[in-house]
Amino acid sequence: MNKRSKSPSRQRRLFIGRQQDDQAPPHFYPEARIEIRPSIILPGEIRVFAMRRFAKDAVIVPAAHFADVRLLEWAVFETLDAVTKRKLMGYCPGTPEGLLAPADLNYISAAWQMNHSCRPNVGFTAADDFVAMRAIRRGEELCWDYGFAESNPKFRMKCRCGANDCRGVVTGRDWRRLMSDPDKLAYFSADLRRLMPAQPPGKVRQAAVLPAPTFQQR
Repeated sequence: MNKRSKSPSRQRRLFIGRQQDDQAPPHFYPEARIEIRPSIILPGEIRVFAMRRFAKDAVIVPAAHFADVRLLEWAVFETLDAVTKRKLMGYCPGTPEGLLAPADLNYISAAWQMNHSCRPNVGFTAADDFVAMRAIRRGEELCWDYGFAESNPKFRMKCRCGANDCRGVVTGRDWRRLMSDPDKLAYFSADLRRLMPAQPPGKVRQAAVLPAPTFQQR
């Protein structure tokens, strides 16, 4: 006899769980896409890696996973303790007005661990999804350029990405220079897209339709 049939309480708990999840399509569960492993770029640290191949412009992390992000104004930031400040500065992109922070840093998702690179393979869509800038192989470390979202004019970070064209120092003004690169123009965050020069219709790439921060180097 199947051992599970001897546990009515277990069966009851599973049945209740299925009832509570009645909004999800039948037989649906999100595919495994990313995982945290020791970084290749920064030995001794952890980063995010692709668990499967992604086609160019495919969504890797939907923006819905960052729905709790809000502006934490600098005036409020200054009232926080030193430990919380350091954590926020390590993960959250900045603006002249404040940091774009999650509701609670203690419970951030794996995607927040994605690292910076001056030669990124991940960018943003107009909806703020994380998207593949090129075809990505299984097992590749996923990186995006902080210049795609960082606009705090006081921000400076020594870069150790190791790319041949590494800028050496990443700043909150790099977006101005990066927008002159046609290969990167389509991959800025929604906030920085508002600062772009007007583009002819059809010039901004759309993400491929597939099943559906992270600022640790600072």
